[in-house]
Amino acid sequence: MQQALDEAVRDSTRVPGVTAAVLSPSGGWTGAIGVEGAGTPLVPEAMFDIASATKTFTAAEVLLLAGQHRIELDAPASTYLDHPLLARDPTVRQLLSHTSGIPDLITADLVDALDPDPARSWTAGQVLAYVTSPLNPPGPPVMSYSTATTCCSGC
Repeated sequence: MQQALDEAVRDSTRVPGVTAAVLSPSGGWTGAIGVEGAGTPLVPEAMFDIASATKTFTAAEVLLLAGQHRIELDAPASTYLDHPLLARDPTVRQLLSHTSGIPDLITADLVDALDPDPARSWTAGQVLAYVTSPLNPPGPPVMSYSTATTCCSGC
């Protein structure tokens, strides 16, 4: 595995570093190669912002829980989460399909707040406070990509 990481970084002009982990019932492995954005050598425990890739993992986990009958996709998301953005009762399915009516939270004000301290750790509530666009009614046919839906799921 380490050789594959080494080759991925060595053969790339766009990837300065990579970390990886493999976990299985019989054990685990971690590895790192290259540097992070400031040029510091990476270690396997290095943290990365995976941004919107979070939605993929969140959706997979929610669908797993739905398959176990622990979450109902057509139930109001407020059944499981307490947040003012969910007061209009979009369903779990609507959050996952970007038809919840929750606007995107990436605003100029949020970007300005992030710039002075990019390493700052934010709570979901702190980030969601920057949602300034009006809410649309939940449900089709309006699909609107929203970073906020991931934060409602627990940034």
